[in-house]
Amino acid sequence: MSDSTNIIDRCSTKFPLLSGSNTAADFVRVLYEIIATDKSIQTNFVLQMKIYELIYGVALYLNNIDIAQDVYIHISNQISGWDTKIFNYWYGDKDTTLSKLLEFESNKRRIVKNVDLNAFDSRVIKLPTYKFLEHHETNR
Repeated sequence: MSDSTNIIDRCSTKFPLLSGSNTAADFVRVLYEIIATDKSIQTNFVLQMKIYELIYGVALYLNNIDIAQDVYIHISNQISGWDTKIFNYWYGDKDTTLSKLLEFESNKRRIVKNVDLNAFDSRVIKLPTYKFLEHHETNR
C-alpha cells in the first residue's frame, strides 16, 4: 500500500463524518452517500461540486483514474440541469469545466504539487500533526 493511500485511510478514520471508513474506497463511498442522502446537498449543486472536487482530488492523488472518470461522468450527467449563471459564477463555463476534468495527468501533477507545497507551508507545519505521524510510523 502506498504512503498516500495509508495516510488517507488513516485520516478517514479520524473524522466523525467518516467514522465507518477505513479505506480510501470507503472514504469515496461515504462522500457519494452524502450527496445521495443529504437533502441540503441534493438541492445545491455548488455543494455537490465541492464534494465531487474532493473525490476527484483524492482519486488523482492516489492515481485512481477510474474514480476520477466516475466523477466526470456524475458531473456530466447532471451539469445540464444546473443553473448556468450560478455555475459560471463559481466555476466558469460548463463545457470548459468538463473538458478540464478530463485532463487527468495535468490535474494530478497540480494536486501533488499543491500537497507538496502545503506540506512545507509554515502554517501547516505548526499544526499538531506529530501524533498522527507517530501513529503512522509505529504501524508500518
